[in-house]
Order: sequence, then structure tokens, then C-alpha cells
Amino acid sequence: MITIHEQAYLNLASQLAALIQHQNFVNTRIAYDDENYHAELCCSLIIYRDPDSQQYRNNCPVWWEFYLNTPDGDTENDFDWETLSQHLALKAQ
Repeated sequence: MITIHEQAYLNLASQLAALIQHQNFVNTRIAYDDENYHAELCCSLIIYRDPDSQQYRNNCPVWWEFYLNTPDGDTENDFDWETLSQHLALKAQ
């Protein structure tokens, strides 16, 4: 099993934050590469915003899948949506 490191979460959260700037629903596929693997996150998210300021508050994943591919093929990993969501909350402010 491959451990998803902090840099991958930060990169994916940055990409998502850029996509949800003014959206209330996102259906997307984003990718992250490092020297050991290629990863793709496919997700559909409902975005919750403050009704007055429209600032990002939270997200509700309708559906998500995280694919990780190494030179040896698909590999199990420990991707955690909650960890990504915490990073996204910081990036989307």
C-alpha cells in the first residue's frame, strides 16, 4: 500500500480550490504526479457557502474516486477524503 503524502494533498486541494472559487457544484477530474506514482481524483462536490459573504464553508462529496497508478500498475493507497477536505478548507478561504 502506498501512503499519500502531504504534498499530494496540498496540490490536490489547491487545484480544487481554484475550481470552486464561485461554484456551488463541481464535477471534475484532477491529477497529481510524483516520482513514484500518477494519481487522479474524480469527484462531484456540493459546495456550501456562507449565505452573506459567499465564503467557502464546507463541501459534501456526492461521489469521489482516487486512482493511483505506479509503473507496476494500479496500487492500493491510504487516500483519505477528510484529510483532503481539511486542506481544501484552508486553500478555499
